[in-house]
Amino acid sequence: MQVPFTKMNSQGNDFIVIDNTNIHYQFSNTQIKGMCSRGTIGCDQLLILNVEDENNINCDIFNKDGSTAKQCGNGLRAIMLFLNREYGFTSCAIFVNLIPYYATYISQDKIQVNMGYATFTEDIPTLA
Repeated sequence: MQVPFTKMNSQGNDFIVIDNTNIHYQFSNTQIKGMCSRGTIGCDQLLILNVEDENNINCDIFNKDGSTAKQCGNGLRAIMLFLNREYGFTSCAIFVNLIPYYATYISQDKIQVNMGYATFTEDIPTLA
C-alpha cells in the first residue's frame, strides 16, 4: 500500500505527516514502527491528521516505538506549517487526545503554539 506523506522537521525533530482526512488509513503498530524506522522513511514521530475545518483538526501522534504520545510542541509547529501550506490556515485548533492546542502561523520561521500550563503528576521535592 502506498501512502502519501510529507516529511517535516521542527527544531531538530523530524516527522512524517499523513493527511488522513479523505482516505482514512488504519495503521497497525507494526506498520507505524516500520514507517518510523530509520531503515525506511524514518522519523521521531508519526503525525496523522483529520481536518474538518480550522477549529476542528484531530491529530494522532505516534512515537517510533509505536506508542501514542499525549502531545508534542515541535510536532504541533510542523502541523501548523503543513496546514498553512495545504489548507491556507493561519490559526487553528489542533486536538490531540481531545485536548485543543491553539496554533498560529506568523511566518515561515515563526509559528506559535499554546501548550497550556505545565502540570506535574507527582510532587517534586524542594531543596533544603
